Order: sequence, then C-alpha cells, then structure tokens
Amino acid sequence: MRAPLSPWFLALWALGLALHPLPGQGTTAGNEWIALQKARSRLKLAEQSAARAEELAAQGLLSLAHLQQEQAALEAARLDFQEALWQLSGAGLRVTVEDCLRTPGEDGHDQLEVVLGLPPIPLGEAEAWQEALVVRGVAVSLTDRGVVVGVPYAASIPLLAPGQRVHLRFRLLRPVETPTLVLRYRGEEHHLTVLPRARGAEGVRVRAVQPQLAASFGEEARFQFLVENLSERSQKLVLAVEGLPPACPFRFWDPQAQADVTALQLEPWAPPKPLELRVMLPQGETPGLRAQEPLHFAAQWVPDRGQPERVSLSLVPRGVPQVEVTTTTWLRETTVGKPLSFPLRVVNRGTAPASAVRLVLQAPEGFTWQLQPEELELLAPGSHREVTVILRATSLPEGEYTVRLLCQWSQGATTATGHEALLRVRLKSSGWVGGLLILALVTAGAAAGWFSWRKLRAD
Repeated sequence: MRAPLSPWFLALWALGLALHPLPGQGTTAGNEWIALQKARSRLKLAEQSAARAEELAAQGLLSLAHLQQEQAALEAARLDFQEALWQLSGAGLRVTVEDCLRTPGEDGHDQLEVVLGLPPIPLGEAEAWQEALVVRGVAVSLTDRGVVVGVPYAASIPLLAPGQRVHLRFRLLRPVETPTLVLRYRGEEHHLTVLPRARGAEGVRVRAVQPQLAASFGEEARFQFLVENLSERSQKLVLAVEGLPPACPFRFWDPQAQADVTALQLEPWAPPKPLELRVMLPQGETPGLRAQEPLHFAAQWVPDRGQPERVSLSLVPRGVPQVEVTTTTWLRETTVGKPLSFPLRVVNRGTAPASAVRLVLQAPEGFTWQLQPEELELLAPGSHREVTVILRATSLPEGEYTVRLLCQWSQGATTATGHEALLRVRLKSSGWVGGLLILALVTAGAAAGWFSWRKLRAD
C-alpha cells in the first residue's frame, strides 16, 4: 500500500510555494503539472505491481529476491513523485487570468469582467495537497501605466484554491485598450497586462489541455478540452473527429453529466465547459497504425453560428509485450524419483520487447523443479525461446498431479503476468518394484516346487 506523505513534507512544500520562482521560470506550472501527473502514474503502477508481488510471494510463486526488487521499484517511484512535487513548488503556482470580457457601458464607461483562477490539481486523491496550495488574501487592482483606472480600486479574494475560478467586475474610469491587473498575494506583486475580448463575438473557443498523448495498445487515450461560448446567445455544438482510422473507435464524454455526448448546448456568460475525447486503441498493430508512430487527427466543433473550431491532436501508440507459453503436450508420465523434462516454448506475441521473462511454478508438495534457463533477458516481438522444466517426484503415490505455471516479465517499471498454464504429471509405480515382485513370485514358486519334489522322493 502507498505510504501517506508525512506532515513535515507537506509543510515544507507549502513553504516552498511562497518562494519566488527560479530565474527563467514563467508564471504557470504546466510542465511541472505534466511531470507530476507522469510521476503519479508511475507511482500507481509501482504500487499495483508491489501489491501483486506480495500476493505471489505469500503464495510461494515469487522469490524473495524478486519481491525485494518490486519493493525497491516502489520506493524509487515514491522518491520520483516527491521530487515532482518539489519541482512544482519551485515553479511557483501562480494565479492566472482565465478570461477578460469587455462590455460597453451605458454611461460611456466600459465594464470589465475578469476571471481569475489557480490551475487545477490533475490528481484524483489530492485533498492533502489541496490545502497546501490554497492562496489566501488576494488583492486585485486594475491599472494603466501605474494609475488605477478601475472601480473598485482594490477587489479582494479571501481564498483561492487550485481549480477554483473567481469572477470580478470593474468599471473603467477612462478608455483603456490593454489594462494591467495588479495581483498582490504571498507578499509579492504580479502585473498581468490583458487584452479584453469584446462581448458580442460569435463562435466558440476550444483549448486542449494536452493535445499530444501516448497510450498502450488496448488502452483508452483521453484528451481533455475546455469549450467556451463567445456569443451572447446560446449555441449548439456538433462534435466530430476526422483522421482517425476505423480501428480506433472514439466517443465524447461529458464529465459533468457523466455521459457520452454527440453535441453540446452552451449558454452565454457560462464558464468554459470541460469535455473529454476518448479514443480506444486496438489490441495490436493494424494497417496504418504502428507502435511508436504518431497518429495525427483533429477534433471538430461546429457551432450553429460562427466558424467551426478545429483542434489538431496527436496520439502515439505504445507497444505492449504479450508473452505466452506453449508445448507439444501438457501431460507426461514418470515414476517416483525419476526426473521428468517438459520442453516449453516461450513466445512474445505482443508489439513491444519483453525483458526479464521468467516462469513461476506452483507444484504440489513432494515435487522439486528446476528451470533451464531460469530467466530470459530479452524477448523481441514475434520471437520465441525454448525453456525446459525438470520435475522430480520425491515421495508421492500413483495418480495425476497438476503443476501451475505463470509467465512474468518486466514492462517498464511494472511486472506483467500472462495467462496461467497447467502441466499434468501422471505418476506410476517404479518398474524395478514390479520386477522385484515378479522375481519374488518366481523364486517362491521354485522353492515350493523343490520342496514338493523332495517330499515325493522321500515317500
């Protein structure tokens, strides 16, 4: 199980947020968020792999050395995740301007609607870090060349949490084309010059959170968007995708409604609406879809008024190893004490190399076993290697016995397990035991005949 982050770590991280960003760093932490997401994904995979290794070790299917290897990989993933947190804090999570809308005023003084927010935490279970990233006591003023030109002179935001958005309204005291927002928080002052958009525009605006993704074959890639209505009227959007091959089915998912959608109804003045495009990759390579070769396509958003919006996307399929074990026969006969060889063939039917391939056996008590070789360092896609399992029954009665066989291999930072195979061993009595029994019977018969003959002669 994942160990919770200690309070001292959270405290130090929260303290780091108050520090000024390093030279050359911007006001957003997009790259650091991506690094944090990747580190969190690797940590989750390492946790699952370590838990699986503990289960196998408890059943005697995994050696102590392999268990320690999985635990070391889990600890390394935890350290990488903590480092990503520190990198994010060093980037200085900043309040950003999400939108700025200008509305002509009846008295000649335009109204500005400003939307401020903190970037959301892209982790589902981030409550412990949410509190550490809260910004308190934000003061906002609207200026032009150092002069306050908006009323109120200083708007106050008591608290701003990651993912939260706040709408502020200012009335301009004089015409200003590009006003400057002055934000004061955490003992610092930030100046952000904005170009307000005019209310009354047509069409929509779509922003892709991450237009380039990578996913393994058989997995679903999820592209996230923010869709905004630029019109003063309600708009209906028809959703479409162009450029995807038929082997990749897709669907649009509304996270707010928790349902698939083919169209959106956007209301005026509403905040940007989140939406997901989910693309399912096939189980393996198909014509026009190869591992590590980017797939380029586009999502289209067609409003009932205004120009369609088109967002270019890229998806890189990652190969997946799939190792199987085959043999000419799954049932063989032997006797107690005699070694029995099972010739096996280990095949990689996947689309990526498999490393550290090994077989794990679970045999009934009374059997010993040996693998030759014990591990395959690398198995390329479409290739195979021969492995021999040598079984020996030490002291068991006659009958059929089942030996369970699992194939495991390394897949990045995790350990994958293939389908279970069953070896059947039919155990018979040793031949020399039968021979001794026959010899004993013959000897006993000969002895009885000799005594009978002696008795007849004596009479």
